[in-house]
Amino acid sequence: MERLITRDDGTKFVTRERLGSGLLAVVYAAQDEYGKRAAVKLPAPNLPLDQFKRFEEEYDLLVQLRQALPDPTVPMAWWGTDEENGRRVLLLEMAPDAKLSDYLSQLDPWPREELLLEAAEQYAVLLQKLHNAGYTCADRKMGDLRWNDQTGKLVVLDWNAVRSKQDSGVREDIHMFATLWYQLLTGRYVGSGLRLLDDAAWADGGVSIGTRLILLKAFSGQYANADELVRDVRDGLTASRQSGEWLAQQGREALKKATVPNDTAQAGLNALRQQSYMTDANIPELDLAAENEALRYLDTAVRKGYTDAEFDRQDALRLVQSQGDRLIASAALAFEITNYDLAEQSLAWANRTLYQAEQPTKLQLRVKRWQLLFHAGLVAIDETEISLRKFRNALAGAVRRLEAADKQIPQQIEEWQTAQSAMSNVIGDISTQYGSEPVTGLLNLFVVETECRQLYVQAEEKEASGAYRDAVGFLEDIKQKLAMETADGPPKAYIDALRNEDAFARLDDRIRQLRRKERTAVIAQKLIADTSAFGLNVPATYIMQRLEDGRYFFANDLDEWEKIEESNKLPALLLLAQLAHHQQTGQWDEAIADLEKLAPIVQTDEQVRQKIEPFISPIIERIKEMVESQEDDTAALNMINALQNIQPFGQPKIFVNRGF
Repeated sequence: MERLITRDDGTKFVTRERLGSGLLAVVYAAQDEYGKRAAVKLPAPNLPLDQFKRFEEEYDLLVQLRQALPDPTVPMAWWGTDEENGRRVLLLEMAPDAKLSDYLSQLDPWPREELLLEAAEQYAVLLQKLHNAGYTCADRKMGDLRWNDQTGKLVVLDWNAVRSKQDSGVREDIHMFATLWYQLLTGRYVGSGLRLLDDAAWADGGVSIGTRLILLKAFSGQYANADELVRDVRDGLTASRQSGEWLAQQGREALKKATVPNDTAQAGLNALRQQSYMTDANIPELDLAAENEALRYLDTAVRKGYTDAEFDRQDALRLVQSQGDRLIASAALAFEITNYDLAEQSLAWANRTLYQAEQPTKLQLRVKRWQLLFHAGLVAIDETEISLRKFRNALAGAVRRLEAADKQIPQQIEEWQTAQSAMSNVIGDISTQYGSEPVTGLLNLFVVETECRQLYVQAEEKEASGAYRDAVGFLEDIKQKLAMETADGPPKAYIDALRNEDAFARLDDRIRQLRRKERTAVIAQKLIADTSAFGLNVPATYIMQRLEDGRYFFANDLDEWEKIEESNKLPALLLLAQLAHHQQTGQWDEAIADLEKLAPIVQTDEQVRQKIEPFISPIIERIKEMVESQEDDTAALNMINALQNIQPFGQPKIFVNRGF
């Protein structure tokens, strides 16, 4: 039923469709006599008077924010009266129909990110003004974010629930901002259990390094207030609006600064190596600001299509990788001297380098390995009476052995057997002495890695010896071990990084290749036997090689070869292989004999005719050489006669003019 609403300035509105409802109010769309629309919030029936103050707080806040904001990021608010019952109602400026999420979903990744930076700036400024007014958000949903495409402005709805400002509320607002931004960029919802540093998937979807760093800081609580968030988002937006050439130049300048040796960091690392007493003064504060800036600019330049920046970007990535190596060394040494604060700091910085850009999987795995060790140490302290030094003495040496073996996939299986044995012995001693199942469960993940590495080397050895079926068996065992389920956090991150490591990321492809080699080997043996039966002389190695590249044969599985044999086509295929071998080895008289044997088959078999075509050009080139050098006119004539018998080629015209 329509209601007549009179705004306090006398404007009359008539309610139309219902937009929604809650515990406090029912919201209707309304329209004045000129067609201007507004949203009317009617207090719920029997709403207590003390609850009506929520309407008053919302009105006061919207007026205050509207006055403070340069852009209409929040709707205007007015008081009015419901003429039916005389109750006070709140009228709000009608927001755009388009949700920001729906609008962004229609854009490609880079335009989507750039437009979202504009929306993020407006939202960050809104948080800044809200906090300055002494409030924080109590809730914020994706549907609250609307986008006016005509003005390029964000409009934020739902201001009926705010809280008095506290530091925890400020952090929650910024974290909520990051959660919404992440979902808008990637289309994936971020649950409360997200561990961003352990989740490589968050960087998918073509998101720039600059945006990743802002998200990383927002999720990890590095922004103390909205002012810092506004600053970083504006810097990112400024960079995104520049030309690719300007961005590349800025990146090069930052890269020059980044390559200057960091004396403080080097001194800190030297102190660690000497295992001297650690103080706040000599903890290595490895400053990545220059690398961050260079990567941010150069990455954006590349995304803008400025391809010359790609070379500089690779230099920046290499610098970050070496920085990551130093940080891992710092964490390892800090762990050995039982300085857990330093180990945690170094690992956090190393994690940061991983998400500046796509880093090598080996580096990612090393960081996750030391994170797991660090996590196991903390659990050991909580669960047992073990001391840090005893834990370090018991395990760090075994992990060092694993690190040494992992520098390169070893050619000798004994290296991994030694690493696996050392790891198992240490874990067994810890379990026996302290009986800590959680610690043992974590450390057994290291055993899983050493076992997988051991199986991988065994598979390579079997492949080299031609035992392809055995090699497949070892790789299948690796797949089964890596399919384990682990708890969230460092355990899951470690196993995920192991699955993505180069040696294991393509297990399915390796298994397919080996199975094909196995089939090829069986076919090769069959063909070798057949060549003897037909009185042909094709080396076994040559048959195997040509089977693998599929150049002269029609099939690469046993069922197809059975069909070929039944069709009596096998002699022709073997003759083709022999012809190819004779050509390659320069046995031209034998090649002529092969052509003569093939001639009658070519006349009636189109498939064989197609297969023989690649052999003609080398023969013609050989005839040219013989004619021009007057090497052997008779042999050349014999070759031409052989070609004449292979229809539809006939006698090449080039030789007709030379008197043949």
